[in-house]
Amino acid sequence: MERLARLLRDRAPFLIGVTGSVAVGKSRLAAVLAHELRAAVVPTDSFLFPNDILDERGLLMRKGFPETFDVDALDSFVAAARVGDELSVPVYDHATFDIVPGQHRSLGRPDLVILEGVLLPGGLDVTVYLDADVADIERWFTDRFVEQVTLAAEHPGGFYDLFVGLPDGDVRAAAAWTWREINLPNLVEHIAPTRTPADIIVTKGPDHSIASVVPH
Repeated sequence: MERLARLLRDRAPFLIGVTGSVAVGKSRLAAVLAHELRAAVVPTDSFLFPNDILDERGLLMRKGFPETFDVDALDSFVAAARVGDELSVPVYDHATFDIVPGQHRSLGRPDLVILEGVLLPGGLDVTVYLDADVADIERWFTDRFVEQVTLAAEHPGGFYDLFVGLPDGDVRAAAAWTWREINLPNLVEHIAPTRTPADIIVTKGPDHSIASVVPH
């Protein structure tokens, strides 16, 4: 891996994309790669439009679909990274599910950048598609949803406060609805089609372990 990192730095700046469904483990994979390659990780959630704009456009219930991202800002980030400019990105708060007004995270001028999220821009050097059986992904999403509601009971102040105090069955029903009406359609219509042009396919088993890594 260190040899690979040196090779990539010889071609710096080098841009890697990691994509796949909600709850498939993109952030974890990106973090592992970043640690091994000494790369900066940028979640494309940072380029979502703020909730107030999504609300004005009637897009809150389609959050994560392509039209909910500021694609121009994302493309501008890639262009800046490509020429070695000083980089910064908006801060996205996963507790409130919103962009934090006025806050940016400075990245400096990294040699390696890993962009991870359900939407990737063009112009990347390598793209990785993280795949798994849809039934497993739905189960992971539901389990994560329930876990976040439990955490919200101890640390209120975010989106999952809405579900605190509900019976477990109702929480799971809310997760099932979210998966069925939002995340699954986005996966089928927009995310899964990016599997074919990806450079590397990483497939996970039911226990989240890596089952295969295949150049594509």
